[in-house]
Amino acid sequence: MLDRNPPVSSAPKDLTSSDRFLFLPCDLVSWTAQRDAFQKTTDKFGAIDNVFVNAGIAEYGDQFFKDETDSDGKLKEPDRRVYTVDLNAANDTVKLALYHMRHRKDGKKGGSIVMTASLAGYLASAGAPQYSAAKHGKDDAEYGRSLNTNTDRNRRPYASPQERLRNPRHCDQRCCTWHYAHGDYIR
Repeated sequence: MLDRNPPVSSAPKDLTSSDRFLFLPCDLVSWTAQRDAFQKTTDKFGAIDNVFVNAGIAEYGDQFFKDETDSDGKLKEPDRRVYTVDLNAANDTVKLALYHMRHRKDGKKGGSIVMTASLAGYLASAGAPQYSAAKHGKDDAEYGRSLNTNTDRNRRPYASPQERLRNPRHCDQRCCTWHYAHGDYIR
């Protein structure tokens, strides 16, 4: 588990004290911090089978319709933290997961990546245009990656957001779940 904060005290002790659990403090916006954490995880467990990309933040304040100025009276640059965390850091996590799943010490290849997105990526959220854009970008990046992988009988189908909204009959349980759980295609 990578996070800036350690697990909360209410986390199950049988989980957090298990030798199968590893917590590493990590600022996910730092490539080197993530890269080092993935390496430490591989060093401890020998391989990485599953990665759950769940980091995300909400938009800070009104970035577009409220004007703020700096100390010189000039328009301040918008706060782009939501892109940095929700899109860039998430894509870095996927890149590192793909790398470690392709270069396992046990000679096997593969694993699962589960990436949490948001309905805001499809329908947009009032007052949160950057959040919506980041979530849409995350989903489309994952869709693009899925098009560049080898297909086999283990890869779950992916229905694009547009397909699911236009034709709900196309959206069986696996496809709907796929938006929230992209995975099983790292070969």
